[in-house]
Amino acid sequence: MYYETEIVEIVRVPPSRFNEPLKDVALEICEEQFENTVNPACGMIVAVIDVIEVGLGKIIPGDGGTYHQVRFRAVTYLPKQGEILQGEVTEVTRYGVFIRAGCVDVLCHISQIQAKEKFRLVSRTQHGILLGVKTGRSIRTGDIVRAKVINASIDQKSIKVAVKMSEDGLGPLEWIKSSETAEESTKPAK
Repeated sequence: MYYETEIVEIVRVPPSRFNEPLKDVALEICEEQFENTVNPACGMIVAVIDVIEVGLGKIIPGDGGTYHQVRFRAVTYLPKQGEILQGEVTEVTRYGVFIRAGCVDVLCHISQIQAKEKFRLVSRTQHGILLGVKTGRSIRTGDIVRAKVINASIDQKSIKVAVKMSEDGLGPLEWIKSSETAEESTKPAK
């Protein structure tokens, strides 16, 4: 899920930037330093929106720059268990599929793709394909899928997300549409 989050960090302003408006400099430094990084408290910082406040600077002996506490607003991404997301399959392997869901790649293990179905890798090229043994359904690179977050772990450097597609309404959109069409055709006429 995406959030608007207030973050407080210390930034260094180099002496070469002292003649510029401090808030503008702080915004630029925050964008360079924090965008596309992971903060364990709030997830991935996708974009810095603006600077709310810049504290008084501190000088450290031997360093010509000033250090300021900066409070800024950012768009962050923090996946939650049970969240439904949609994305594109970017890689197919013998153990599952990787899905680009917004700003992160998530993994759907082969055992979590479809209930009561076994999949096997039938193409090992760059555009891999997993094929269902019983149903003949396939998943390939480029497919748009819907998945549910079952686990997310965040540390200082990365966000790792595991998803499943084994429930109704999840999986490649093509499967979901064909299931809905099948349901409509089996309903009794009114």
